Amino acid sequence: MDSLMLPEHVSMLRKYANEEYYDEREPIADDQQLEEVNNLINSA
Repeated sequence: MDSLMLPEHVSMLRKYANEEYYDEREPIADDQQLEEVNNLINSA
């Protein structure tokens, strides 16, 4: 399936990605949070 995008849409998406996504830093989990997530995944 192919999709067509107008140049205006492409530029808007690139602007959105640069402003919204890349400006936020990734949260850093401490050891306790990592262990809790690991236990949750293992119990699933």
